[in-house]
Amino acid sequence: PYRRHKIIGSVHLTRNASNFSHCNFIVNNQALFDLNEFEQHINLIDVEDIQFHSCHFTSLNNKGIAIQSLMSASFSLDDGNMLTSERSNISDFDIGILIQDGKPSYVYNTNFNNNFTGILTEKSDAIYIAGNHFQIPYESYHGPTCGVSLTNCPYFYIKNNIFHGEINCNYGLIINHSGKNDNIIKNNMFTHLRIANLAFGENSDGLNGIKGLQFHCNWFENNDQEIVVSDYDIETGSIRYIQGELGMGCGNIFTDNGFSLTSDNYSFQYHYKNNSHRENPFHVPLNIQTVANDDHLCNQIGLENPLIAPPEVPFNWQNTLYDYYNLISTSLENTKRSYQERGYYDIPIDWETYFNTVPVPYELEQQVNLYYEMVNLQSQLSGICQTALYCIYNDSLFNTNLFHNWLIRNHTPETDYLLAESYYENGNFNECFQIINAIPETYESYDEIEKQYYLSYYNLKEYLRINEMTWSDLEEESAEKSLLFDIASSGINGAACVARAIVNSFFDVSYEPLIQPNFLIDLCMYIINLNNDSSLIPINDLFEEPKQNNYTTSIDQIPEKENSLTIYPNPASTLLTINNGNQIIREISLCDVLGKEIKTYTINASKTDLTISHLNKGFYFLRILTDKGMVNKSFVKE
Repeated sequence: PYRRHKIIGSVHLTRNASNFSHCNFIVNNQALFDLNEFEQHINLIDVEDIQFHSCHFTSLNNKGIAIQSLMSASFSLDDGNMLTSERSNISDFDIGILIQDGKPSYVYNTNFNNNFTGILTEKSDAIYIAGNHFQIPYESYHGPTCGVSLTNCPYFYIKNNIFHGEINCNYGLIINHSGKNDNIIKNNMFTHLRIANLAFGENSDGLNGIKGLQFHCNWFENNDQEIVVSDYDIETGSIRYIQGELGMGCGNIFTDNGFSLTSDNYSFQYHYKNNSHRENPFHVPLNIQTVANDDHLCNQIGLENPLIAPPEVPFNWQNTLYDYYNLISTSLENTKRSYQERGYYDIPIDWETYFNTVPVPYELEQQVNLYYEMVNLQSQLSGICQTALYCIYNDSLFNTNLFHNWLIRNHTPETDYLLAESYYENGNFNECFQIINAIPETYESYDEIEKQYYLSYYNLKEYLRINEMTWSDLEEESAEKSLLFDIASSGINGAACVARAIVNSFFDVSYEPLIQPNFLIDLCMYIINLNNDSSLIPINDLFEEPKQNNYTTSIDQIPEKENSLTIYPNPASTLLTINNGNQIIREISLCDVLGKEIKTYTINASKTDLTISHLNKGFYFLRILTDKGMVNKSFVKE
């Protein structure tokens, strides 16, 4: 571990001075090693505040990683100056930047070109991604590619980035299990993507909650789907229940006549500015309520003009944010008290009556107004706390006590785990365990499994500390090493991500990313000719005959020219007919846009009708087993 912090009391007097400027990190055919063995250019383990400015990282054939950051390491790639003179570049890697169990890290003003994944983060205290350009490729042998994928990151800042895909075969941004925290994806541009934003798993405090992930002021152009909320394994997908604020729309501009909003099993409200070009979402399923407003939340939509963008950090920030926090906090507590005194916590909001009855019943209107007010005040409060933490992270004098005070104000299980970690790092071991053990009494909703794994992890650290050992001292067959590996394999909880980073750092084991390419459906249908040249067919062209002969696909897939199977009408609203001429259809699997099976039908006939009236609007896939093999088809539900 490499630290250059001199600590006196609670203040870090000096920051790490390590700095790489205008450097080129290159791997090419002249390398004196097997390119298949190339792992990464930069490997940071428990290293704080390494800085890179105007650096260029290149690989060959999408091998390896440019920057890997493990075990509480932190770094910055360029700075937040939107008018920077020379941008950094990361090109042709499997993963451009990999972060596991990271301290706050910053990625600014960098071009990510032709990487299978631009940034992959699994647990980070905070990550700031701004001013970057992600050019996202498609390779049929690899499967889905992605600009940014974040798992178990409670706080992130994603703003003023461009996500551009190839012929609508890619994912722009994947947010997985960010928890019950307010985060806003804002002022980005998403173009030519299959799915621009995919929210996996828990990203809110649930139905009718007041905290969670939001999307504001983004510009979408020529994407198949823009914002998708999907379940992850057994965890229900969610974002903040109210997208926007009372009287204020989100300000996103959507692809004309595209699929703006999609949600598997979660209902939410989307507020938009009325009579504004493309702010009203298209093809919205019934479980999403759209609400027209007279204004939106945006000063600018899409990428901000740096000459007129407001400053991120207020002058005299400590006093300004502290006073503002007290003001908003008092208002929020008063509103919650009024809501409770009227008994509204015991009465579910009747949204159907609220949106479909004129006039709205007086008591219901009062309840909804107080609820919207709580949502708005909580959003402001979260914004103040996140701004304060950003200022603390960036201050040349890192004040631990100040950091703890603002973490406590955030009041979420995720920030309590950060607080416990900070206490342990600073030698306050008892306080660390007290905070974790108090979580069940502090929060009505928390993950007991995650809490238990965190306790196991810190018990392991205590074992090492008391015995003056490091992680590499653990014996091969020891119970302690087995426990570490058990924690690392326990899923997407925070303790698992911490343990995975330790295993990757100290042992000859490399865990694959939590979200694998095969977990995401390859959303492009592609065919390969006899010369092994790849030719992609976007979904919009699936119903046209190919212009060339002698195509083959995968082993179990029938070439388009060799089967007469048709589906119609397409798009369809109630019934979908599948006709295979004189050939028997054995089985049909109906899958959603992410490839998850909805239902399987046993047919044993050459023609059949499927009832699809119960499906939400959107794209669906059919895997059809015939006597000659498997046929893949897709259709649009109107």
